[in-house]
Amino acid sequence: MLSEALSSIGISLEEVRTEAGDAFEMRIPEGRRIPFSPRAKKALVEARKEMRRLGDNCLGTEHVLLGILDNEDGAAVRMLARMGVAPETLEERLFEVCGRAAG
Repeated sequence: MLSEALSSIGISLEEVRTEAGDAFEMRIPEGRRIPFSPRAKKALVEARKEMRRLGDNCLGTEHVLLGILDNEDGAAVRMLARMGVAPETLEERLFEVCGRAAG
């Protein structure tokens, strides 16, 4: 399902796996899949929704960040809260940096 979702927006999961292997000097055996946790899958699904909502053609890190921030119970959001960063503030800043109106 994830491969199909990424493929529909022009991302090859196999290319991502190969590039990850090259970047981290690890090799994934042919035909083996990288397991994603349910929360990671949810963040990617939400990232894709954000990409579409914003009218973008490519899935970027900004969309992934928005997908992660959507999970209020997630470790990333809790860690940001411990550092005094509210997800809403981070989202507003992200839109500023990208030159867009918030949410």
